[in-house]
Amino acid sequence: MSTDGAFKKLRSFQVSILERLLRYIAVLALVPCLAGVALAIRFEVWAVAVADVAGWLGLVALASLSGLPYSVRATGLLAIFSSVGLVVLLAVGPYGAGLIWLLGVPALAGVLFDTRAFWAAEALILVVMALVAASQPLLPWGVPGPPFDWWVMAICSVVCVSLVVGLSTSSLMQRLQGAVADVEAKRQLVVATNDELKREVASRREVEEDRRQLQDQVVFAQKMEVVGQLAGGLAHNLNNLLTVVQIEGCMARETVGDQATLAEGLDNLLAATDSAASLCRDLLLFARPKAATRRPLPLDARLTASLPLLRSLAGERVRLVLDLDVPDLLVTAGEVEIEQVLTNLVANARDAMPHGGTLRLRTREVVDDEGHHVLIEVEDTGVGMDVTTQRRVFEPFFTTKTGVGSGLGLATVYVIVRSLEGRVAVHSAPERGSTFQIFLPVSVAQASSGPSGPPKPSRPTLRPGQTVLVVEDNATVRRVVERALEEAGCAVVAESNADDALETFQGMDTPPSLVLTDVLMPGRTGVDLARELVRHTPRMPVIAMTGWLGDDDLALGLQRLRVPILRKPFSPGELLQMVAKRLLADEMLSHR
Repeated sequence: MSTDGAFKKLRSFQVSILERLLRYIAVLALVPCLAGVALAIRFEVWAVAVADVAGWLGLVALASLSGLPYSVRATGLLAIFSSVGLVVLLAVGPYGAGLIWLLGVPALAGVLFDTRAFWAAEALILVVMALVAASQPLLPWGVPGPPFDWWVMAICSVVCVSLVVGLSTSSLMQRLQGAVADVEAKRQLVVATNDELKREVASRREVEEDRRQLQDQVVFAQKMEVVGQLAGGLAHNLNNLLTVVQIEGCMARETVGDQATLAEGLDNLLAATDSAASLCRDLLLFARPKAATRRPLPLDARLTASLPLLRSLAGERVRLVLDLDVPDLLVTAGEVEIEQVLTNLVANARDAMPHGGTLRLRTREVVDDEGHHVLIEVEDTGVGMDVTTQRRVFEPFFTTKTGVGSGLGLATVYVIVRSLEGRVAVHSAPERGSTFQIFLPVSVAQASSGPSGPPKPSRPTLRPGQTVLVVEDNATVRRVVERALEEAGCAVVAESNADDALETFQGMDTPPSLVLTDVLMPGRTGVDLARELVRHTPRMPVIAMTGWLGDDDLALGLQRLRVPILRKPFSPGELLQMVAKRLLADEMLSHR
């Protein structure tokens, strides 16, 4: 047989043949067996009677013992036919009874086993009959046996009949074996083809899934780009408005002094302004995700320092558990960025547990195919998310909180992590909580030991007689900046665009002490203005103020010109601190 499957099918067929043969022979052999016993008793040939009875009982036993292995039952059947036929042959000579038993042996061997078994049985019968014919001149009871020509005729008859019957049955069996093998081969070919089709279908599904994921990523990237452009323009305008509110509010707060009612209102106004400025910073992350100042930070120490804020944010119903395990690993990031990631994730987890629960914050070291990372896990026991929500959870403005939330929290997390060259993943199921995983690359640099944040600016008094040229396209911002500088003792010349500012600058008898210019303006930008001023007067002090630089080229241009940037919104103290610092640096250079 060519395969195990074909062999099993053929053996099953042979077993069914053997079962039928045993049943039929056990029934049909009873008649000649009884006739043979009767004749043996009559002529007192007891060996024939015993052989017939023993053979029939053996056939009945084999037919009944279906639990025996196939090879045992088939071999037993052949042994019964051979032994009974041999006994009868020896007892009565080459007559019908013995020959009938022997004739069945080759045919059964061919059907129950194979062609080789048929030829072996045929040769065995031929040899046995020849030996009996040569060694039996007398029958067992002393009567002279048949003449030798009777033996020759009997041998020829047995050989011819058994050849015809055995060859036909063995040939049929051989063809059956071949047919079963062909069927099994075709079946295996069909199975292999089906497996190949399944693999191809699975491969196509994987390709389709990869294509769909890539398409989703492209769509998501396009959304982020659109949101970035929208956020940049919106933040620029908001920061201009907040600059006016913050400057006017700070100046009004200094004016009211200890008047409790007015002071409290102005404090609330300034606090709201700070919150709005924080929202603008979040929006700007979509426009310029790499705008933050970054340095190597010990992550565990940063998380520990943020613990009071995180506990307050989580609320009394949420149990916050820290499991920090990377005390010596650093990540390159801004402190504000790490804090934003943590606060947004904790706030999201708190909202997912309205009835309280446990919030676990873990850090681990991860080394995999994508490099050496620090893993931050934020795990909650909240309501969880389904697959559809997980796919959209990082989309800007997507939220599941009806009437609450801006939809920017997790989107901000995504933008910050991607800008830090990390990756973010979420694992969740409805009613089983959520786990957010943040992978950040490990920094090889050492963390600086200096202070973590800029000092709060004071309100310095500027030296009288100094002139500041203010260039700002927004009239309201221009007026409040002009007012803040004038109250500090400066003379202010204000213009609304770069071209007018250049014309005014060139027409002044005495150059101004400092130029304070916006960056994004209609026509020429503040970078273009600074470049022209420095070309005309190389040591002219310039400060750029902006709520959004717009692109990296503007930031690079200011960096090359060594122009400091004053971020909007700013307070009068921050404005005057920057002006005083820039003027002091210019005076120190002039005395060298």
